[in-house]
Amino acid sequence: MTHEPSALLKIDAHQHFWQYNPVRDAWIDEPMAAIQRDFLPPDLAPLLRQHGFAGSVVVQSDQSEAENDFQLRQADQYEFIKGVVGWVDLQAAAVAERLAYYQQFPKLKASATCCKARPTAPLCLRQPFGGALLRWNATATPTIYWFFPTSSGTQRSW
Repeated sequence: MTHEPSALLKIDAHQHFWQYNPVRDAWIDEPMAAIQRDFLPPDLAPLLRQHGFAGSVVVQSDQSEAENDFQLRQADQYEFIKGVVGWVDLQAAAVAERLAYYQQFPKLKASATCCKARPTAPLCLRQPFGGALLRWNATATPTIYWFFPTSSGTQRSW
């Protein structure tokens, strides 16, 4: 199937939103002082429009389920957020239950674990995911593992 270039959508594939908290967000250190402030969808929306982007994918900036809730609320409120990459503790005994819970959120597309923030994360590649029988696709950069659940046998579409 071919597409005319004008029919293709430009999507910002990696965006973070946060309400800055100096304790939780200690990784935003002095060299990054310029971003020691809130970044929310209204900050991005005009830039997306100005540069012809149809939407954005927001990626968690804190490895917690509270962060998932925050990003999913943003995605519900702002149509331009096309997908959320959240976080699930892949080493938890209840990982299957947590993944099943998140299946109800169609905009939640994947789970990312930042190895820099969570040095034990590479262990999750060797753990049995809490005994859950799941199939995963994983890609890695030097400090981030991306997990895309495929337990239903199909990828979640964007």
